[in-house]
Amino acid sequence: MRIITRIEKKGPALIYLTTPTRDLMPIFKLEYLARQAVLQLKRAANEADGEILGYALLPSTLYVLVGFQGSYDLPGFIYNYKWLSSRAIVAQEHGEFHERLYRKDKFKPWMNRFDNLAIGTQAQFRAKLDHLHNEPVRKGLAVEPTDWEFSSARDWVRSEPGLISVSKDIAKYGLV
Repeated sequence: MRIITRIEKKGPALIYLTTPTRDLMPIFKLEYLARQAVLQLKRAANEADGEILGYALLPSTLYVLVGFQGSYDLPGFIYNYKWLSSRAIVAQEHGEFHERLYRKDKFKPWMNRFDNLAIGTQAQFRAKLDHLHNEPVRKGLAVEPTDWEFSSARDWVRSEPGLISVSKDIAKYGLV
């Protein structure tokens, strides 16, 4: 198990994050659970003084681009998101996943790990944004990226609001 130290870093920073569900359970194929998990993403960003620039929640993985202007604690942000989303869905019906979502009598839908990448260029930002929007298509969940309800693709491609608002102001992150 990897130990994550909580070190506060200085922004501006644009980070690409991915985090899987526990045992890669596709719990977010249940739309009402996915909706709650996406809504908590905006709440976690607000509480961390960050903003969401892009996201896609697939049945077993979250992909997100999050930006911070000031100091930030990345492990703290992702921990808070997982806590908020877990609390939002714990009382919901979990269907076939109910028994597997509990470990030692605790509701635990997420793995403890996450992967992250600091975005440094506009080209890198565009590549990661395209990647997360196209992931539902690659996984056979949608025909077009804009067909997937639990992503920011509609917002970026059609300027239609998604479940949560996203920022499109990448200039403030100093990308070259």
